[in-house]
Order: sequence, then C-alpha cells, then structure tokens
Amino acid sequence: MKKTILENFDENMNNRKHNLFCAFDNKKIIMYMMLGRSFDSQLGTRLQHIALYLARKKYGAEYAPNLMVLSYDDAREGLVVKTVSDPMGRGDQQKIKWASSIEKADEIIENGRKRYKKQQPGMFKEYFFEMSKEKSEEVHKRIKPKKGTSLDRIADLLFIFGADKKSISCYELKAGGNLDTKNTDANKREVEEFYDLFDFYTFRESFFATCYNNMGEGNEPQGDIFRKIARDKQLRGSEFWKKILPEEYKFSDFVKLYKKAFDDSEIEKDIEKKIEEALTR
Repeated sequence: MKKTILENFDENMNNRKHNLFCAFDNKKIIMYMMLGRSFDSQLGTRLQHIALYLARKKYGAEYAPNLMVLSYDDAREGLVVKTVSDPMGRGDQQKIKWASSIEKADEIIENGRKRYKKQQPGMFKEYFFEMSKEKSEEVHKRIKPKKGTSLDRIADLLFIFGADKKSISCYELKAGGNLDTKNTDANKREVEEFYDLFDFYTFRESFFATCYNNMGEGNEPQGDIFRKIARDKQLRGSEFWKKILPEEYKFSDFVKLYKKAFDDSEIEKDIEKKIEEALTR
C-alpha cells in the first residue's frame, strides 16, 4: 500500500496541476486532499486482501479459492464444481465461471496449473452436487443474469466450510466510509444474487459487510444501504472480522497487529518526507 501511494504521488499531483477548479493557494491542502483519496483507494484493496488471507488461515487456503468453475456432468447427472486457489499476491480476485462441458472446465483449471506450477496439490479441489440438467441451467443463468454482462461473476470474498464442504459464505465487502452512493441498489442485488446462486449448497449465507463502522463500534452506521438490507444480512466492522479471524485471535488483537504493521511500515514518515520534497520544488 505504501509503495503504491508513494509511487503515484507525483503523477497524482501533476494530474491536479491544471485543474482550475481546485483553486487552493495552499499547495499543502491540495497534497493532503490527493493523499486522502489515494490512501482510501489503496486501503480498500488492501483490506480485501487481508480478509482473503484471514479466511484462508481460518478455513484453509484451498477453501477460499480464486476461481470456481461450474459445469454439468451428463454421465454422472450432477453439477461439478472445480476450484483453484492461487498463492496470495498473485491476483486475489475470486471469480465464478460456467463451463459448457466438463472438458472445458478441465481446460480452464489446467490453465491455472500452468500459471502456478509450484502450487501445492491441495490448492485444487472438486465437488459434486447431484441435480437435474434443468436445475443446472438455472444455476448457469444466475452466474450471468443479464445480457451484456461479463461471463464471470466476481465475489469480494467467498469461502467454503463445514465438515462436508457443502456450506458457503459470500460477502459484498466495503471499507466502511460514506455509503450513501448510487451503488446502494446494486450492492443489495449482489447480496441477494449470491444467495440465490448457491442454493444447491446444504447451507449458504450472503452478507453486506464493512471493514469498519463509519459511526464507531456499537453505533448505528450511516448509509442508505443499512436501511435497505435486513439487519441479519449485515456485518458491521468487528462483526465481519470475527467471522474470519482464526480462533486464537480476538478483534482487539487483530487491530493491535494491524496498527503495529502500519507503524512498522513508516508510511506516515515517508509521506511527510514526500510532501516536504514536493513543497521545495
């Protein structure tokens, strides 16, 4: 996160140089505004990476996959779900795809093997769900519900759990800042559609989750989204982290560890240095 913010500092400042509507005389104010936006952007991505890492620590890396490929097996009369878990830092998106045949699914999975030859065998898993061809077509349509949309459905966070690995948990995840946005209805639909998509699992859950409560722990968060989604479909701040933290860690332990890593990175010191350098130019 620090590396990206510092590397983009000069470019972001240059992009604002000719903005005649940003009419501040004080250059420092412009820098702080730019850094605030840059930090918020990078923080959201970093928190999503941390969430995936913790989910893998608690439930197993192979059960928080980067890729799920669904296809129908006519011979076995059921839905086959193949998964690939890439090493952390090699692209941490979690995608759900539909393959037109078992052979096509194998091809997609094999491409994953070629990308990460050093991966442990346990990173590849396969699951079978007995169902009719007609039912599988319903699942297919839910992956790509509208014309013109991507062939992939992307989850902010998803993991499989339970003794039989027939339970699944999905999250529409936001950092937690100002949530009164035009995306409120889209976020609500994502929560509902992921719940519907995985109706062939024995147990399924889908949440709208925030990494922190924008009004403080224990308070009612601000944002239209919290009035449009049922309370039992929301995880606010610590409620979310408690779902994915390994059993040996409390939420307070996690916050302390994050603060220590943040301080150890010396991001504050390096940003201050970058500002002073820019002011002298």
